Amino acid sequence: MQNPIIVTDENVAKFHLEKMQNLLQAKAVIIPAGEEHKNLETISLLWKSFLENGLDRKSTVIALGGGVLSDMAGFAASTYMRGIAWVGVPTTLLSMVDASLGGKTGFDLPEGKNLIGAFYPPKLVLADPQLLGTLPEAELISGMAEVVKHGIISDPELFNLCSRGLDWVKNNLEEVVKRAMAVKIKVIEEDPYEKGIRAALNLGHTVGHAVELVSKFKLRHGEAIAIGTVAEAKYAARVGLAGDGLVEAVTESFRALGLPIQIPEAMPREEIIRAMRVDKKKTAKAIRFALPVEIGRVELVEVTDLESVLDDGQ
Repeated sequence: MQNPIIVTDENVAKFHLEKMQNLLQAKAVIIPAGEEHKNLETISLLWKSFLENGLDRKSTVIALGGGVLSDMAGFAASTYMRGIAWVGVPTTLLSMVDASLGGKTGFDLPEGKNLIGAFYPPKLVLADPQLLGTLPEAELISGMAEVVKHGIISDPELFNLCSRGLDWVKNNLEEVVKRAMAVKIKVIEEDPYEKGIRAALNLGHTVGHAVELVSKFKLRHGEAIAIGTVAEAKYAARVGLAGDGLVEAVTESFRALGLPIQIPEAMPREEIIRAMRVDKKKTAKAIRFALPVEIGRVELVEVTDLESVLDDGQ
């Protein structure tokens, strides 16, 4: 690996940076932590740091951190000198099972999440569940929303395992990570550029991203995705797509893990709908939702009446 540089954030650096630097004899750049810093200003900071540290087209960027970090480090790598190699070393459950896989990189605009980005896969992803030992419990719980989502999409056994609750998850993290990663890898191998079935991975994300944005990121990503998945499951049931008992099963699985299942009462529904309208999955007249039909299967559906998605009597 020629002239590597480690990109990490101020939280992860305290636990893992020194060991990684000693192992790789690499330089490092530390960026602010948090979704509120997932913007062009931080990307510009990365580009400038790459220049100052003498990175060239044979250099490698090592993204050490969670999903926000890998999204930005990967995008900066994709655009620096028209693209240099990057490697993902995820340190959160959410990143291990979702964000580090598939090559989606980018950053947010004030109007919405991930509106600027590129498909630019890492050369390698090193996911070590032992790194989760330093993860706060709230972040572990947040990551489980994506694990449950993967179970709903195509692994009923994974979904059933998640329903055993957080204590079981903590004692079986390696199995959880492996199974959840396998779901996403299978989908992205079939559809690397989201022309079709890969959109199934957006289950819960249309509502979830909007709720996350309107909360000004006070809700963690996984918390918002859990809320979004329940809302979209209820909509699927109302329009006759979801089978009997699906909403209850999804709701109970999230509840067993300590994840929220309802949009906060005080959150303005019109702001959520406005955020949904600028979702990157929109077409000219509709937004494509991935709606659950049964545990293990989702369908892609074009929805024009966004108000009806949130209209569940809350």
